[in-house]
Amino acid sequence: NYVGQAFGNLYSPASYGCPGGYGQYYGQLFFGEYLSASVTVESNNVSRGGLGGSGGGSIAIYAGNFQHDGVLTACGGDGLAPNAGGGSGGSIYINVVNISGYGSITATGGDGNPLGGGGGAGGRIAIYHEMYTDFSPYNGTISAFGGVSSLESGGAGSVYIQGNNGTMAFRKLILNNNFNQYPYAVIKSDGFLHSLQQGDYTDIRRVGGVSWIHYNANVSLYQFDEVNIIGRSHVAILGQAFNVTMQPIYLHTALLSGDRSGTLHVAKNQTFEMDVADQYYPVNTLVYQYGKLIMPQRDATSIRGVFIDVNGTLSRVSVVNVEPEGWLRVTSIGNSDSLPVGVYSFNNVRIKAGGIIYAVTISNTPQITVNITTLTVNAGGVLQTNTMLMGSTNITVDAYGQITADGFGYSGGTGPGAGLGYVTIGSLI
Repeated sequence: NYVGQAFGNLYSPASYGCPGGYGQYYGQLFFGEYLSASVTVESNNVSRGGLGGSGGGSIAIYAGNFQHDGVLTACGGDGLAPNAGGGSGGSIYINVVNISGYGSITATGGDGNPLGGGGGAGGRIAIYHEMYTDFSPYNGTISAFGGVSSLESGGAGSVYIQGNNGTMAFRKLILNNNFNQYPYAVIKSDGFLHSLQQGDYTDIRRVGGVSWIHYNANVSLYQFDEVNIIGRSHVAILGQAFNVTMQPIYLHTALLSGDRSGTLHVAKNQTFEMDVADQYYPVNTLVYQYGKLIMPQRDATSIRGVFIDVNGTLSRVSVVNVEPEGWLRVTSIGNSDSLPVGVYSFNNVRIKAGGIIYAVTISNTPQITVNITTLTVNAGGVLQTNTMLMGSTNITVDAYGQITADGFGYSGGTGPGAGLGYVTIGSLI
């Protein structure tokens, strides 16, 4: 019943990684080594078919000074049989005064079998030191990537680094999946993952390739100085393993950083707040119904090369620039903070060439209302809606800018003027 569930302690990892799925031929007996098809008189050992990769182990290191120039690993094994999955990465916990060197620290997931196995999830790494914000003496690599697969790669594990100075701590969380292929939707024919079960995580057994921020059932508040989402990671917060409810969770970070390839999911009953973000908003973000995204306290939010999809509450957003390959979607089941559901308010919105804003009224909900004091749609910019009410003081639409509802009226054969679908010729007079 617990297949696919997230586990392990984000701050003090100690769990073994889980093995990959068995794959094809599990339990069947073969003479010789069926993996290499070397069935001969000389190699007549009996082997049982179907072996997923073993999970990574667990390592804990306590030291004063840690000079690391070698290799430190707790990785999952690769899938051995056709269709067998890679094992999950294990756990690495380091607690030292100083860390230096150029060695590697790795808890990656095992690769899926080339004949169709899924990749194992990355493990968990936590490093505590007393160099506060100066981690520069260590120039090595830290990796908790998911395993690679032609079917579906594993999700990234977590890397947590905390630097102390006796009175204060600097806490950084890194989610990096090494630009592995994006995970698929729960229904694979829907393509790559966008909406993660509409923000309902009560049963995640069919979800693959997602990085879960997880501690234990009693934690409802996460505090970080930096959250870094990179390498095509899909990141979601799971408050309780094997949970049957979505308890409230609040995650606050002083800085949200990224490379604009990752995706953040803010689910039902969850709030994600950041004080500062990169100049261009750094992470694709979905805010689900009853979730809340509190944006940076800055003059403008610039969306370039990423999307923000709002079905919950959007807070602290007054000035918005939507730039090339960026889009903002607001729907009638979300709202701006302190306003009724379905109502959004902005002071200044500019849609530049290649940028799009979608204002969407969801079926069986009241019409979306968007109030913008000053709206500018530059050439090549688009504001698209199916139906909306917009209030504004100043609107400028440049040549080749668009405000459009094309194609969103009644479809063929519907509506008050649909007429007959066909006429029997013999009935004509």
